[in-house]
Amino acid sequence: MSDKGVRVKTYVGTSHDGTYRVTVEEENEVGVVEFRELPLRLDLANKSPTGFSWGYSGSGPAQLALALLADVIGDDEALKMYQSFKSYFVAVLPAEWYAPEEEIREMAQYLKSQVCLRAVVPQRSFPLESQTHRIHLRGLQEMQHL
Repeated sequence: MSDKGVRVKTYVGTSHDGTYRVTVEEENEVGVVEFRELPLRLDLANKSPTGFSWGYSGSGPAQLALALLADVIGDDEALKMYQSFKSYFVAVLPAEWYAPEEEIREMAQYLKSQVCLRAVVPQRSFPLESQTHRIHLRGLQEMQHL
């Protein structure tokens, strides 16, 4: 558990010989870390029945975006925004990565706010990539210190 008594959840992506795997690491109520595979969530949308992928924009990354968002913000919201999340988050992930739940939630909130703003001011463009790179760079820097 974190210092504030909040359970910490982290998503870890690994790839080896073309096999992509996402593990969810979550602390239980007594502070012991438990591991589970992130489900594909084909029940929500069947974008890639063969599994997850990342680092480009395609069907495997779309399935990962949907599964991550469903796990963090819920099914309904995930279905509304997984394509944008794929483009700005999943498509730029390196071969090995991790993402704390809070950073995924922050990115989802940021993307949702941009959609709302675009509806009001559609001619303006927003620097989504700078937000994405900030998140990934922080994650990569932390991974290097492990």
